[in-house]
Amino acid sequence: MINPSQSVRAVTLPRVHQLQPALREGRVQFRDAGFVPTVTQSPGSSESNEVKLGPEQLAVVGYGEYAKPKYDLGIQEDVLIPQNIRPVPCELHSESSNSVSGTLSAHATGDLRIIVRQFAQGKPFRSSRGAPPNGTSLDRILRIEVVQNGASLPVHLNYDKALWSGLSWAVAEVNHKDLRAGVPLIIRCTSLETQSVELKVETYAVAE
Repeated sequence: MINPSQSVRAVTLPRVHQLQPALREGRVQFRDAGFVPTVTQSPGSSESNEVKLGPEQLAVVGYGEYAKPKYDLGIQEDVLIPQNIRPVPCELHSESSNSVSGTLSAHATGDLRIIVRQFAQGKPFRSSRGAPPNGTSLDRILRIEVVQNGASLPVHLNYDKALWSGLSWAVAEVNHKDLRAGVPLIIRCTSLETQSVELKVETYAVAE
């Protein structure tokens, strides 16, 4: 199961068939790292059918024979689930063709996550300039910049790769240690596409 929300959420597991046995004594057999899911009884039920998941977390729960430790699939260590993700308001405006910017105040805690999505004629639009080894990495096409006190801040991302299929979105984070609380930040998102595109940007505070 997957928690698609931006906060800790309890997900109730339904029975998939009327002949399926009651969901009792379930065990988390696989999960993303970070937030630790728990299996409990949902209100008004005698079954262990409620799983508490962290923001955007994926987990696998086994019951009956498949709740035994020998079926444990481990932890996805390279996916770290935070304790909470909350939206941070940021009003953006167009700077020039295919470029938007906005200002917000840095919070005292939490990393800053920036998500930019690219659209053309109302539909997601993928950018690509060739596959490896000679293609252009996507971070040079879909650019995310953060400036505070006139200085560019380190931006951490994982899409600095050339992909033949391209991407219509990009995600980057700024570590809270690099932010000065209460001091305005300028966020600038740019697409180097030659045709006109629309950029939609969301900003979040991410608490580990």
